[in-house]
Amino acid sequence: MAPHVPQYIKSRLFQQLSKKTIMFPVEVLDLNEQNHADDVKILQNVQQLIIDLYKEAEPDNLRVAKQGDQLARSRLSEAMKT
Repeated sequence: MAPHVPQYIKSRLFQQLSKKTIMFPVEVLDLNEQNHADDVKILQNVQQLIIDLYKEAEPDNLRVAKQGDQLARSRLSEAMKT
């Protein structure tokens, strides 16, 4: 019996989505997300990491996703305003 599910779903984003995603671990920071000052330090660390990645990568191919639960994302968004 032949499979009825295609190997991929046709989409206008197929070429972009078919590119290899490179993931890498980042260092663990001894900081508390519940502390606003620590949130700012976390963002500074992430900012420097992105700058370093941007220098090494092809700028058109670099995409950075911010991950975390909703509360962490909310706290970091607030810290970005300062």
